[in-house]
Amino acid sequence: MPDGREPAAGRGRLIDALALDGAGAHALLTNVHGTDLRHVRTFLILDDLAGIAVIDRFAGRGPIGFAARVHVAPDAVLALSDPRRVLAQAEGRRLGLVPWTLAGRAAGVEILCGRDGRPGTMQGFLAGGGLRPVSALRYAFRGQDAVCGGLLIATDSGAEERLARLLEGAALGRFLSEA
Repeated sequence: MPDGREPAAGRGRLIDALALDGAGAHALLTNVHGTDLRHVRTFLILDDLAGIAVIDRFAGRGPIGFAARVHVAPDAVLALSDPRRVLAQAEGRRLGLVPWTLAGRAAGVEILCGRDGRPGTMQGFLAGGGLRPVSALRYAFRGQDAVCGGLLIATDSGAEERLARLLEGAALGRFLSEA
């Protein structure tokens, strides 16, 4: 959600793909946040499916910020393991969740569980046989004229390291900035 805007109906289309060593990147251009912001969502997927990064890039004029959320299964627990890393655990399995800044700056990480304040602010619920509270991770970024960041999701530290290495590489950096 850039600057608090809820997504609206719109289009998305694949604009580019890039083969990398042990991974692939796929960039989609969307217009669901309005015509004054260029939004590209890139999925970086490891070939062995041990990790994925979901990266959003917004470009416009002036200050831009966005917040994103990821909900986990009702039986999963989220916990901060350090200021930049979150662990999700359910039934003995773990995922590492790492907010990652590429352009701009990090603007916070928050764990929510079934929050329902004023109208329109319900977060951390899943539908299906009634509303059930679940854990949700909210992460945010801010920038000037452009902001780019997202979330690394990995099954182990090796997959997390491979995603980080790819995101820090020149080939993917060009791909993300040109898409």
